[in-house]
Amino acid sequence: MIKKLAFWRRWSSVRKARWIGYGITAFTLLAAMADMGEGPNLRSLDLLFYLRGEIPATAPVVIVAIDNESFNEMPERWIWPRNFHGKLIDQIMKGKPKAIVFDVLMTEESVEKPAQDAQMAAACRRSGCVILGAELVTATDRQFEYEQLSLPIKVLRNAIASEGLVNTPQDSDAFVRRAQLYRKVHDERYYSLAAEALRRYLGVGKGEINIEPGKMEFGDRIIPLDSNQKMLINYCGGAKTFKTIPYYQVFKGMIDPLVFKDAIVFVGATAIDLHDSFHVPFSWSPLAEDRLAGQMPGVEIHANVIDTILNRRFITEPGPMITSLLVLGLGFLVSYYATGARIWVSALVAVGAAFGLSVVWVWLFVAKSVFLNVVYPLFAIGANFLVCTTYRAAVEMREKQKVRATFARYVSPHVLTTVLNNPPELGGARRVATVLFSDVRGFTSMSEKLSAHEVVEILNEYLTEMVEVVLAHDGTLDKFVGDAVMAVFGSPMDQPDHALRAVSTAWSMHVKHEALKVKWVNEGKTPFEIGIGVNTGEVVAGNMGSPNRMEFTVIGDNVNTAARMESATKELHAKILISETTYLAVKEHVQVKEREPVMVKGKAQPVKVFELLGISEEAQTKVLATMLERKAGKK
Repeated sequence: MIKKLAFWRRWSSVRKARWIGYGITAFTLLAAMADMGEGPNLRSLDLLFYLRGEIPATAPVVIVAIDNESFNEMPERWIWPRNFHGKLIDQIMKGKPKAIVFDVLMTEESVEKPAQDAQMAAACRRSGCVILGAELVTATDRQFEYEQLSLPIKVLRNAIASEGLVNTPQDSDAFVRRAQLYRKVHDERYYSLAAEALRRYLGVGKGEINIEPGKMEFGDRIIPLDSNQKMLINYCGGAKTFKTIPYYQVFKGMIDPLVFKDAIVFVGATAIDLHDSFHVPFSWSPLAEDRLAGQMPGVEIHANVIDTILNRRFITEPGPMITSLLVLGLGFLVSYYATGARIWVSALVAVGAAFGLSVVWVWLFVAKSVFLNVVYPLFAIGANFLVCTTYRAAVEMREKQKVRATFARYVSPHVLTTVLNNPPELGGARRVATVLFSDVRGFTSMSEKLSAHEVVEILNEYLTEMVEVVLAHDGTLDKFVGDAVMAVFGSPMDQPDHALRAVSTAWSMHVKHEALKVKWVNEGKTPFEIGIGVNTGEVVAGNMGSPNRMEFTVIGDNVNTAARMESATKELHAKILISETTYLAVKEHVQVKEREPVMVKGKAQPVKVFELLGISEEAQTKVLATMLERKAGKK
């Protein structure tokens, strides 16, 4: 082996550096062929949309929005009876649209008033141009998973023009950048909601659609498809780019029907509470403090798909051969100069190559709607310059020290176990959990009457007892914020009964605090009050921070809501407040009193709150028994 490596010792540092550069280029080429950099490539597309900006939405699409305003103005609360939709169809038909498309699933019959289904069906039959949503779902039969089509109910299916799939495919980062225009189910082809609307609008029969690898012939339009037979959506802009009218205004006849003339009218949800919104390229902004701004309703995504196809604004992607040639050419060019020229010359070449490639990249997208993959070529430029110049400066490079993140000092023992088995990434994951906040009331005024030693002593005694309660219920002690305690249940470990554990913890903390108050009075100390807030909902759980200091925690609106529950205890003169979501999860085990709703920052409507008055002994015993079984290794 030593003899075989003798040639390496005889080579000059320039030659060695050049071959290192060639190796980097070869590695980048292999990475490009394996598509290892999907994430950066997707984000680069978002950046192109950001740089291009919004363009006019010229497709004849009108959106009838099921929004918060309509929730307040309609005669009944959501979910509205289907005869309302029938009346809406009749109102829209006065304007003679080309198609009325419902981005709403109607796969189950109306239980209480089935006649309402028939009334909507009659309206659909009168119009002759209604398209309803269908959904492709994954079903499980024993150990097997298969795709199953969920269609509109029969009475509606027999009255409509067609149905279209509402499924919205998402990329690995949960952004919607591509459209699946068709799916095959049991050898039968089903088209997306947008494709069905376009078929109706353009008069394209199913026989006029021909699909081949990489393209779809849609009448006289040839739609480019990627390797997964999906189409890149050329978004016109962010949310509310298309003409949008509240549902109730159309329902009540407040809108001139001519606005619908010869249009594709979409009826769909835009209210955030209906959870039919997605991140799209325009949701991301590199300069904003919150880089993920607003989401786009799914109904408007369909509108952007229609605009892309109708106006032939197709985004094309050059094949992998172009990316490979750019990697080879630019990689070899930079490595050649980085190993043989002066540092400033090689830097000028590297910067010039990167800048020139970036200018061409932006121009191709803005002027020609061509999405060029520049992640790998830019990586080849940067990696060759940095590695080759560093190698030239020090022929024998010192080994980079391996940095191992240590979590033991920053997280609880339960979190530590999870981290050691499955080290979390900074990105984290979404999960449903219950968050508890506990804070001291009037501690500031009380502390002014005590010495520093007495303040620390009484606070440590209180916090010690509270932490023991949290851990006894298998909760994760997230952090201390001054004299406040934040605990999480259901993260990072799965706990089906996380809401009950949190409520049981809150009640036990209250009981323990009452006992402490009696003790403090007997000792001649001044007791203080506490407030506890609990909320259940989706949170983002993960390792937050930098590689040098990280902390496993949870963030999100539902964490803020839990904190608001706690702060509201002072306003409502309550000991423990739980949110409606928490109450619904534990209502069989608790005694509560509904209190005045409270406003939460970021929410349009007040949040219902309940004061916890008691919890069944059976529930507390069940929680503690489960914890003891787990610790004993019986689970």
